[in-house]
This record gives sequence, C-alpha cells and structure tokens, in this order.
Amino acid sequence: DLSIKSGSRCKNWAQFPKDVEAAIGGVIQDTAIVCGGINMNLYESFDECYSLNSKPATLITHMSVTRKYAASLVIDKTKLWITGGVYLASSEYITLEGIEPGPELPTMLDSHALVAIDNTLSMLIGGRLTENVATKTTHYFDHQSHNWIQGPDLMQARWQHAAGIVTDQVTNEKLVIVTGGFNNNPGITLDSTEMLINNQWNQGKIAHYYSMDLCKGGWYEN
Repeated sequence: DLSIKSGSRCKNWAQFPKDVEAAIGGVIQDTAIVCGGINMNLYESFDECYSLNSKPATLITHMSVTRKYAASLVIDKTKLWITGGVYLASSEYITLEGIEPGPELPTMLDSHALVAIDNTLSMLIGGRLTENVATKTTHYFDHQSHNWIQGPDLMQARWQHAAGIVTDQVTNEKLVIVTGGFNNNPGITLDSTEMLINNQWNQGKIAHYYSMDLCKGGWYEN
C-alpha cells in the first residue's frame, strides 16, 4: 500500500496476472513495478515486468532474461536496478520506458540483499553462489565510477536474508542491518543479526530460532 504512511487504510488492488514467488520490485515515479519470479507448481520462470495500482496490472517491458531470487533497488527514484538471480551474474535497469543494461556482478549470485548506503553507493550483501552454498562476501557499487569495491565479509554466510538501513535515534547514524536467512545447512534458518559499524560487521541481537522438520511437515521453534 503506497499510502500507508499517510494513515490511509490498505486498498484492494487488482490481482497479479501470474501465480509467482521470488519476484523483485520497487516504486519508481510513484508506480509500483514487479518483475520476474517463478511459478513453483509449473517450475516456470518469468521475464515480465508489470506496473501495479488499483487497476489491472499492466505489462510494461520484458527483462533481458528470466530472473528468480534476484534482488532489486530503486535508483534516483526513476529506475529499478535488478541484480543477479539463479545462475546469473548480470544486472539491468528497469524504467517505465523499457530496460537498460547494468553492470556485471562480481560473481553469479542469487538470494542476496541489496541496500542503498547513500545516493551514489549501494551494497550487495551475501547470497547463494550455487545450490545451498552461501557466501559471506559483500561488495559496494559506486554508481558514479561504475566500479565494484570489495566490502567486509559477514560474520555468517547467509542467503535469503533481509537487509535494510536503520537510523540510530540517538546519534542519527545510519546503520546497515542484516537479519536471518539460511546458511549452508538446508532447512536450517538463522536467528542472528549483524550490524555494519565502521565498515565492520558486529553481532546483533539473537532472534528466535526455527528449523524445518520434513516429517512433521512444517517449521518449529527451538
């Protein structure tokens, strides 16, 4: 809901045209854009990008390739930067007019996180190199010089994690926070968080710990 910060209630938007998970998206020029993903029942990946509002979803463009478990970030409020995906090291920019090629990633990567440090610097965090092989690696990307810069390794390799910027209410310092995800043990989720302080990752608060029990058919808390 694009108006939730103004106190409005969530609106009933139109149905998405596909059954999909692991898609990416963002808001550019006040328009919500959703791209790619996979239908796990059909095991079919998609390259379409749709604009969304209260009206039926509208196809605006196709990505250069199908992408699932990629990451995305809005750049300059005008374009959506989409990075990686399963067996992909490419990236591209999505605008309301079409697509533009983006920089190659340092390696093939999916299920990673992407955050904006400031207006010119972004950070690519962790992810999955190959099936069930997580990485601790992080990279900065300078949008002015178009260069990748090696960042500090995470304390814990992780994929399908979440990351964001949190502002300290006392110091007004902006901190990169990473939470959860999977490590290299299938079905085991992480309960840890990490904070980036002075370009070094520090252990954050431990959250609840969950595991997948295939025999029980669901998640349970340790």
